Amino acid sequence: MIPYKFFFSFAFVDTLTELLQSENVIVDLNRTKLFERTEAAFYCLHESEIISLKETANVVVRELLNMEPNLCKKSQTISIRFDDSELENDGRDVVLQAKDDELNIGINWNLGVKYRHVRILRGMAPNNRKCIADIGMEWFGAESSQRYFDKMQIVVDKLSESLGKSWNSAFKDKVSEVYEPILDILKEEIRFVCDTYPEAPANMIRKFVGYYDFYEITPIARSEKVRVAAYNMNGTLGNGSCDYINKIQYPTRLIEVGPKELPNGELSRTMLALVFDNGWEIEMRIHNASLKIGQGGLVLDVKMVGSPHGIYKKQLMREKY
Repeated sequence: MIPYKFFFSFAFVDTLTELLQSENVIVDLNRTKLFERTEAAFYCLHESEIISLKETANVVVRELLNMEPNLCKKSQTISIRFDDSELENDGRDVVLQAKDDELNIGINWNLGVKYRHVRILRGMAPNNRKCIADIGMEWFGAESSQRYFDKMQIVVDKLSESLGKSWNSAFKDKVSEVYEPILDILKEEIRFVCDTYPEAPANMIRKFVGYYDFYEITPIARSEKVRVAAYNMNGTLGNGSCDYINKIQYPTRLIEVGPKELPNGELSRTMLALVFDNGWEIEMRIHNASLKIGQGGLVLDVKMVGSPHGIYKKQLMREKY
């Protein structure tokens, strides 16, 4: 089954390649097996879906060329990477890179909620700290406290007593007995690390949003509109050609971390909300990775929910074929 976002990526890459080649730009397209499977599946879609995807791709490509005019330099070779998820800390769906490395442009499709799945407890066993994720190093590039490991070990030992059992048979209320204690430990440790290490807030954004700048493309449901946002944290987008694409600032401090407030005013028992300065906000939701304890451990779904200050956004109208 081909994820639907790959169809957006294919339509975009196909449209961009055609336009660049019409400008005599050499395009080196990385035709992986995934690309070829997506291409075959794309042309099996209903005709109306293909037209809709191409309309979206066309308006996005034309706007991209306005923002990145250096893409059309006739003397360069553009390499296009199609969703290579093997690259660490690079969640970009499509990457455009000039042969001379002067350009390195990422495109991400926002087709609903975009999560990063992070395992905080792996396969569990008594007295085995290897199952506990070192969130300090993995999220912030800083040391976790001994207090964090000690408290998490208590939870691991408790879970180890029920290895192989289903979550529902092992606990009357897994939320109050397991989830909430872990979220309390995470909340305390996140606060500790961010207060102790000045680079921790920025490193957390790099971990969960990405190390590289990118354009986020959001087709707006039930409309002909498409939204473009430029996540230009490192100043690589626009390449000096667009003065309206601002460089946005990483966070420098954690303002608040605690249970997420739900629409009804109650506090979530399974979600944490993290609020940083410069407009960045993150949410985390805890859940078990499998029906039985020990098979996959516990996972956090992490998503960004706050738009950084100064981010460039533009709404486009799709052009009908």
